Amino acid sequence: MMQPSPDEALARNNTPTMDSFLQNSRDCQPLDVLFLVDATASMISEIPETRKTIFAATNVLSRDYADTRYALSFVGDFSSNGGMYDLPYVRQVDFTTDATKIGHGMNQVPSFFGGYEEEAYAYALRKSSQEKWRKDAAKVVILFADNKDHNDSDLEKSVKDVPYQLIVLTTDNFAGYWSKFADYQRSMHKPELTELLESIAEQHCQSDDFCQRY
Repeated sequence: MMQPSPDEALARNNTPTMDSFLQNSRDCQPLDVLFLVDATASMISEIPETRKTIFAATNVLSRDYADTRYALSFVGDFSSNGGMYDLPYVRQVDFTTDATKIGHGMNQVPSFFGGYEEEAYAYALRKSSQEKWRKDAAKVVILFADNKDHNDSDLEKSVKDVPYQLIVLTTDNFAGYWSKFADYQRSMHKPELTELLESIAEQHCQSDDFCQRY
């Protein structure tokens, strides 16, 4: 039987809660979630709300889905594009089951310049693929971005064969842009991230082929 997509599950009024379908997390596929946050100058005003969004999501998953690991990285830009101290990708927190470490990492956001132009998203997404993902885990990257990449073709290649699902939370003026590249795109200001992650987790708990492997 085909499982509903996360978007379809969110649309249902009777969508089950995490408690109802995650009675025992050993019956569910492990989940690895990497938060990838744009730390350039244009994102400064968005960081406090981004911190709250991440906290809410990790709080719920840590409570209801024990076999979840989290990682945190930041994306900037190449120093050759004007920012002397810019870096295109920085791993802040390695994968961990301790969600509080992600909160601490979000209290130490680097100050990249980046400007208000395109950023090194494609590069950062490729680097994210090289992190220490568990082979048997469902994999999700959540990108917080308020701009576009330098090269659309490069970005398309970067997300084509990645081992994870890509969720992009962005500003309204870039929603159309990111909808072309992400598995799921949400507004940064109304992200509904917790509900979306719950729906993704539900898929990996109810999948018949997964249950047969255990």
